[in-house]
Amino acid sequence: MVPTIYYEFSQAQLRLGSYESCDKTFFRHYRDKIHEHCLVAVKTHCHNISNLKVIFAIICSIVLEVPCGLTAAMAACLCMEIQDYALNEENLVASSRYWMHAIVISVMSLICWVHKASVLYRYVNQVISRRAKEAPHLNPPLMQSYKIGHGHVTWNKPTLFFEDWEMRFGLWKHFKDAQPITGNKA
Repeated sequence: MVPTIYYEFSQAQLRLGSYESCDKTFFRHYRDKIHEHCLVAVKTHCHNISNLKVIFAIICSIVLEVPCGLTAAMAACLCMEIQDYALNEENLVASSRYWMHAIVISVMSLICWVHKASVLYRYVNQVISRRAKEAPHLNPPLMQSYKIGHGHVTWNKPTLFFEDWEMRFGLWKHFKDAQPITGNKA
């Protein structure tokens, strides 16, 4: 699994797990530790594209294997912290920042794809579209080096990044009335 954008009608070859209450109990109990260790891993290994892809795969595995609101919120919260780190850490090379932003948008689009979260999808797609026009280096795929085009934004323009309250609203709006996801999907 590599960072990509999961569009609403994508036919990705991914299978959703089915979960039981004990799975949710596990994540309720350990979510803070999982969050903390994933964030430490990102901060420690953000200069290595292969390591970031592994961390991405771990986050996506959680979203896919236990497809519930708890894991979606957990992954979204982690992504917002990764984005915050990429925006605010002073000692990062540009490519590391780009990789982290691409991973964040990929995970967010995966959450939308798994849960068919239309309100959240609209918001995620707005950010994807803005980035495609103004800063394509912030979207997947991850590359070893980037050639930034003339006129592309290289500063932290707010409309190119996720707002925490928008993410929370999109998740809340979807899961307040959503039915649980069951079965496997090819």
